[in-house]
Amino acid sequence: MAKVAIIGAAGYVGGFLVKELIKNNHEIVAIARDNGKLILSEDKIDIRTPNELNPKDHFDAVINLAFPTSIKPHEIYRSNKEIFSIINNCVSKNTRIIHVSTIAVFGFPLNVPIEAKTLPMLREDAYVESKLYMEN
Repeated sequence: MAKVAIIGAAGYVGGFLVKELIKNNHEIVAIARDNGKLILSEDKIDIRTPNELNPKDHFDAVINLAFPTSIKPHEIYRSNKEIFSIINNCVSKNTRIIHVSTIAVFGFPLNVPIEAKTLPMLREDAYVESKLYMEN
């Protein structure tokens, strides 16, 4: 059983992921904004806001699903730094970090080929840029 932190657990993909990981007996810490406690309350898991993270927690994996959907384009860089800070607060030497996006899940058309490697930074779409920023 792995201890897994899911950033953005209250989103669409996060809801399905939480249920699947619970079925497979993983210990879940859902990291979400305040509304996450309402959205995820029926799952009976540990739900925390970023400010409620304990620096002594050790996670085997951190899954980042977060993207700032309700901000203005010029605020994305600041928001990305906040998400990156949350990730840094969850990792230790052996923690695996997994970045997942709805683009990857739903297959939104991209003008770059799908490759299993770190992609170069692109400045074409705020969502894609955000995920690549985190990956790099």
